[in-house]
Amino acid sequence: MIVDATIRMGVLGKAIEKLDTRIAAYALPNLYYGKSNEHWHFPGTITLSTATLTVIIMEAGENIYRAGFRKLVLMNCFTQS
Repeated sequence: MIVDATIRMGVLGKAIEKLDTRIAAYALPNLYYGKSNEHWHFPGTITLSTATLTVIIMEAGENIYRAGFRKLVLMNCFTQS
């Protein structure tokens, strides 16, 4: 999990660096839990239901919108061995 998060932050940081400086872009912290029921057989897997993950994303988006932002980009990142 920490490897995935580190890769995500590195990729996201490089993407933000490449944006035109007139574009205000901000990154939210990683969301460490997601829908991973395909990994249930691995001990220690924590997964959210589709409904729960949807509510988390929607509520975060509503708060971001209320703060004045009008665009939100979601980024998914995982690694494979």
